[in-house]
Amino acid sequence: MTIANGADFNLLDSGARVGHVRFGGGEIAIDKYDAASKTISGHFSASGKDETG
Repeated sequence: MTIANGADFNLLDSGARVGHVRFGGGEIAIDKYDAASKTISGHFSASGKDETG
């Protein structure tokens, strides 16, 4: 999936939100989806800024 118009992502640590990033563009590749364990594996590349800029 190509991020053409931007995307928002929350950064989590042990389920707690520790940050937020706004990506201006990039790409997300999902390599594996496991519905039973509700996990997604893959990789991404993007340019973005966190809440502090």
